[in-house]
Amino acid sequence: MELFDTPSIGILPDPKEGRKKMEQMSFDELLTAVRDWVPKTLSRAYSEIKPRKKGEDTFLTDYTRQRRSAVFEILNECPKPPFAWPRSPYDYRAFALCDAEKGNAVMLVDIHT
Repeated sequence: MELFDTPSIGILPDPKEGRKKMEQMSFDELLTAVRDWVPKTLSRAYSEIKPRKKGEDTFLTDYTRQRRSAVFEILNECPKPPFAWPRSPYDYRAFALCDAEKGNAVMLVDIHT
């Protein structure tokens, strides 16, 4: 996710110990940090959009910006963060299987394994 300069891919080294900072935070503190960090990151990403030059490959930067934007929207509209109901695990990895008003059934999905 790159919050606190943490690498997006979990197996990469974390020299600034961003993962450790996140592990020490409460869920509410982490959610607040994410809600503060993502708009700044998206604003910077959108400000860097330029007309493409012929043959220029912007797939990765475009994909990253679009996914972050979509997931941030899902996070903000979900009734019980971080569980996004009714969403597909392909949109979001944790989602509730219940009515927002009742119960607390949750399924966590890691589609990368």
